[in-house]
Amino acid sequence: MVSDEKTARLTRVINKLQSVPYQINTKLLCHLVKCKDIYHASGLLMPSILASIDRTEGTVRLKHHYLNDKEMKKYFSLKDLINIWIKNIQSACYEQYILKLADALQNYNLYFPTFLDFRGRNYRYGPFHYHERDLVRSLILFAQSGVTDTPPDKGSQGIRTFMASTAFHYSKYWKNYNEGIIWFIKNIHECPDLNSNKADIVLDRLANLARKARHPFQFLSSVITLKNRDSDKIARTPIHLDASASAYQMLSYLLGNITMARNTNLISENNKINNIYEIIDSDFKKYIERKYGEHIITRYVCSLFDRDIIKNIFMPIVYGKSKFSTAIDLLGKIGSYMVVEDLKTIIKECYNFWESEYKDMRNLMHLVASISWVSGFINKPVIYSTEYWITVQDYIIMEPVKITVKYQTHGMVLILK
Repeated sequence: MVSDEKTARLTRVINKLQSVPYQINTKLLCHLVKCKDIYHASGLLMPSILASIDRTEGTVRLKHHYLNDKEMKKYFSLKDLINIWIKNIQSACYEQYILKLADALQNYNLYFPTFLDFRGRNYRYGPFHYHERDLVRSLILFAQSGVTDTPPDKGSQGIRTFMASTAFHYSKYWKNYNEGIIWFIKNIHECPDLNSNKADIVLDRLANLARKARHPFQFLSSVITLKNRDSDKIARTPIHLDASASAYQMLSYLLGNITMARNTNLISENNKINNIYEIIDSDFKKYIERKYGEHIITRYVCSLFDRDIIKNIFMPIVYGKSKFSTAIDLLGKIGSYMVVEDLKTIIKECYNFWESEYKDMRNLMHLVASISWVSGFINKPVIYSTEYWITVQDYIIMEPVKITVKYQTHGMVLILK
């Protein structure tokens, strides 16, 4: 740490985080158990019986049925069926474990230990905390709200914020917060209540919406809370905000790049929410169109590339991802649509685009890497410092040591020396 005083301040912050009590979202837990058949039918939850099936015996039976069913062979491969089978069993085991754990923890105050990594980021340990997956997050509430039980006013800022967060659990592609709120009011708020005589219709609609949501269970939890007009639960529901393209944000800050700061929402722009990967996607397609015109490469990029593919390429490229590694990733996503030579050309253009349009960021990352290599060569550590702590990353060259690694795969034991 930089000093004893700042060590004490940081420790107080960590202790404050650890002293916050949480409770299980009992209403959501009861709702999931009561309406499990609806969520099984929609695919949101796996049938609980899958968690009790013996995987080995089940796989043998699946193989037997596959080999004796000619129609099944026409449409499915045995490998794909087994992968889906194992994945569904794993999902069922995880869901049942979490639901049983939540049931056991009902009515208790929960405290989560906090740890810091060497970059100062806090994280939690164990299967049940709010840094976990969607199902776990949906089942966690703050234990104390400090609000009255008066019915919430639809027009209040708190309710509008909660509506916006619920809309973002459904989709993150809103132009601004108001667009998300309008979608919520139109699709959720104006629907009949869960306690009305149309409850079955509402539940079916809710299950279908949740199935399409990016965070299905958190979306479901927030909708149920709002439909029940539960002001206490609204105040006790954590609102999660993930970092938005943090590497690009930090680089724009270090370089003083105003345009990139706006594109990554580091600087607000008239309440507009930008998505850096959508912007890169648009710019990359324009770059390809200018360079290749009506060529087949342009058709491939404009028809196959989307935000997710762009993110898979240009997020790790900041950290030095190689062309070979990028080729392996793209081969699995779009390799079946083109010949290998065209795929190689597209990958080459991805890196050409990065080096020409984002050369300041590329140069900065190369500078950091070069400093690290030089430090390692002269047996010196790399020191990163902030206002509160100093971290040391040791790139010093060590003496090579031979080790033996033994592991089992596909029934064979491999020994690497």
